[in-house]
Amino acid sequence: MTSDLTVILEDRPGTLSDVGEALGKAGINIDGLCGFPVEGKGCLHLLVEDAANARSALKSVGIEVRETSDKFWSWKLRTARGHSEMLVVVLPMPR
Repeated sequence: MTSDLTVILEDRPGTLSDVGEALGKAGINIDGLCGFPVEGKGCLHLLVEDAANARSALKSVGIEVRETSDKFWSWKLRTARGHSEMLVVVLPMPR
């Protein structure tokens, strides 16, 4: 099952690369991502299939995973050229 990880990064060059390297070494594919600055930090949302191993890989290199969620909606769309694309919108689900 695909999960959304909320990752908090230091605002400095190379932190996004650290995420990719840690997940790549653990064999975790990033299915989607979105990042933005918040109060001097970087907030990154990662979509991954193996949340537990992704959390472990990130923790092992000192990267904070603030939250894990499987509560989001996604839609598969076709591009004008017929290629399969996925548009993912992360929305809070009612509790």
